Amino acid sequence: MSQGEPGIELDTSLGYMLKAAASALHSALEAVLSPLGMTITHYSCLELLAQRPGLSNSELARGAFVTRQSMNVLLQALERQGLVIRPARAPVGRALPTELTDLGRRQL
Repeated sequence: MSQGEPGIELDTSLGYMLKAAASALHSALEAVLSPLGMTITHYSCLELLAQRPGLSNSELARGAFVTRQSMNVLLQALERQGLVIRPARAPVGRALPTELTDLGRRQL
């Protein structure tokens, strides 16, 4: 962009306002969740499972906007903490359905 060309008006740019709102929400969520020992992804996973019990690792990853690998690491940690359960073997196919435990519901 050269001198004299009109630029984007940040005060009225929808994209800019959405990014600012997302950033503010992210900061607010971190501030509330951090003292509870939770991350935004941790919270998102528990919330998704409360709304839709039995989601697979891939479904949870898509819902929380993280990779399947990242979600798998998180689910292993949540299992160790007793917040979620997954069967040792997939009932159908390869996907392991995940569910909240009572402790997971209380933390949520």
